[in-house]
Amino acid sequence: MNNFYFPYWIFLLCLFNSCTMFQKDSVESYFDRTADSLCIHAYSFIKDNLTEEQLKVWKSQEELLIQDITSSVASCRPLLEQQKVPFSVFCEYLLPIQIDKEPIENWREKCFSEFDFLKDSSLIYICDTINNLLKKDFAFSLKEDSYVTMPWSQLRTLRKGDCYHMAKSVLYPLRALGYPCPVDFSPCWGNTTGGHSWNVVYVNGRMVPFMGREKGINYNPFLIYRFEDSTKVAPGRYPGKVYRKTFSINKELQQRFKSVSVADLPPFLSDCRMKDVTAEYVSVSEVEIKVADTIPVEEPVYLAVYSGDWMATAYMDTCQKGIVTFKDVKNEMLYMPVVYRNGKELPVNNPFIMDEKGGKRFLNPDSKTERCVVSYLLPLICEYSTAVANKDKLPEDIFDRLCSGEARKRPANGEAYSLFYWRENEWQYIDTKIAANDQIVFPEVPQNVLLYLADKDRKFIGRCFTLDNGEMVWW
Repeated sequence: MNNFYFPYWIFLLCLFNSCTMFQKDSVESYFDRTADSLCIHAYSFIKDNLTEEQLKVWKSQEELLIQDITSSVASCRPLLEQQKVPFSVFCEYLLPIQIDKEPIENWREKCFSEFDFLKDSSLIYICDTINNLLKKDFAFSLKEDSYVTMPWSQLRTLRKGDCYHMAKSVLYPLRALGYPCPVDFSPCWGNTTGGHSWNVVYVNGRMVPFMGREKGINYNPFLIYRFEDSTKVAPGRYPGKVYRKTFSINKELQQRFKSVSVADLPPFLSDCRMKDVTAEYVSVSEVEIKVADTIPVEEPVYLAVYSGDWMATAYMDTCQKGIVTFKDVKNEMLYMPVVYRNGKELPVNNPFIMDEKGGKRFLNPDSKTERCVVSYLLPLICEYSTAVANKDKLPEDIFDRLCSGEARKRPANGEAYSLFYWRENEWQYIDTKIAANDQIVFPEVPQNVLLYLADKDRKFIGRCFTLDNGEMVWW
């Protein structure tokens, strides 16, 4: 009897194990049979960075997944084997069949079929040609549905969208042609309102910016306007931070905020599939900030910039004994240390200015006063931004006139204006004056403070500013 049951038991165990392995790793088993090490490691990367729910969705289309991984590897194989493209870069910015939360579809084959005539062209020509084809009959709009759920088939025919739609739409053809191409973004500017996203493409060991559906290689995401006259320079936008969207989960971020619900995180941290690349764009420093003892040790602290209101843009690196450290903080910028509670940024220290070498100057009201002369109501960068957005409705020489100061917005003579300063975590009233001779003069203003101008209805105008020997410095 023992001789009969023993081999039967072995048979059942082997059958069970083989069925389990097939159900769990059928895609992996396929690539094992092909003995293609690049495809095997590519699929391993995908599995390591998908949630169980995502993996279930991907594996529900196993045939398409196998085809897509095979195609993605084939498009970049020579560069991978010659080590001209790191495997990690390939996995992050070329391999994934799904970029955000859009429906999975066979976009790689469709894109290659449409754009294969470009495969032997220079990258500059490829980017310019794709942009020209995609921007035909396309108009910028902030009112479209979210780009997150839009697949290639929808983006290809999209006629209106914002910079996120524009940047995502060119990922598909570039990746189909074998070029690692992610999206970089700044959650908010530090010297004007709003934020931005743009593309970068991997070239000779570095990421080179361009703007999908708009500007080609070596695009400057911070430049608002370029004069033909090189002696005239328009002010640039300052990024509070620059992040790069990744496919892999940022495990450092995930660990740091594991005890914080998504609802209690600032909007820029709603997805931890990103990494900080600020240092690739601007001069940065490490910053240490002391926070009040009343802030719980486990509560995250952020740095906020002013973009219509305080907006968190940088997350802390470490916190020890009430000292919070932030890495790669842009120099020459205004910041406010904050916590994020109930959808709002709450200050935990005074605002401070980073100088060009990374030194901090906290803005604490001084007992001394100085004279404040307001000659313009808006910083030049804001006036340029408005002119760019409405250039079809404005005179052709508007940018020259803004540069000279002729067309800039000045105080209206006879109108009342009020001045406020930041103290004890809120804007506090200083004085009200009547404009005369295209200026507003406040004779006594506390030194070393952050200021804001308001109209007769106490509605804030422009942006906050500091004083340098009585002259306005906008932030």
